[in-house]
Amino acid sequence: MKKTFLIINRYFEGFITRNFMIGFFRKKTGNVVVSGPFLGMKYISNSTGSRLLPKILGTYELELHRVIGEICKKSFDVIVDVGAAEGYYAVGMAYRNPNVRIVAFETEANGRNSIKEMADINGVADRVSVRGFCDSKLLSDSILYNEKCLIIMDIEGAESVLLDNRAIPKLNNCNILVEVHERLVPGVGDIIVDRFKNTHKIIEIKKRERVLGDFPIAVPKICRLFFKRYFIFNSMDEARFDSLIGRPEKNINWLYLEPK
Repeated sequence: MKKTFLIINRYFEGFITRNFMIGFFRKKTGNVVVSGPFLGMKYISNSTGSRLLPKILGTYELELHRVIGEICKKSFDVIVDVGAAEGYYAVGMAYRNPNVRIVAFETEANGRNSIKEMADINGVADRVSVRGFCDSKLLSDSILYNEKCLIIMDIEGAESVLLDNRAIPKLNNCNILVEVHERLVPGVGDIIVDRFKNTHKIIEIKKRERVLGDFPIAVPKICRLFFKRYFIFNSMDEARFDSLIGRPEKNINWLYLEPK
């Protein structure tokens, strides 16, 4: 019974989002990111693998805002984004860093097309190279010894395969920001830490619940008073509504690795 209620509630939330909130916030924001590290970036009308609204609101993975800000001060030559989806980070980092070159790997054709579209509308298409599936050789080939490189990675557990400095020694000289997927590959965080503990300083960043103060724009008072859950917190929810499994795993975290 409880599972049935959760599924019905999930679809109800999705109905509200698709039929009201997406249109409301796209009109309110003009499809421009309104907060966070990519403030002012023009956005497309769809997303790949996660929800659109948190990206337009700028609350998507807000736990990473501080580290993204620090990264943008480091003047990287190249940023390799593996699992780039529609380009939130790939295009966002090109938008924030006018001298950086981006290599974006994305397996889904819709995602690759979206990256190209978003790079074009933000005027950074000449610095964003869009590619398909990434394996160890392709990742290694994207890293040049004479370039300062950052790797951003979100690939649903396959980080355990690609982030192997025995197979790709060049990784020892790279900064790495990776989402670890313990639910899909138990112990993957410890595996990565063990591999890089001698070459990198490693910071763990944990996911936290959203609070009212995270919401970046003004909305009608009635929505704040009576529809806070469905209107505000629902808008910042990063889970996909087309999944019956409900919310993402609760203990999501990231690792930021910086060469010693």
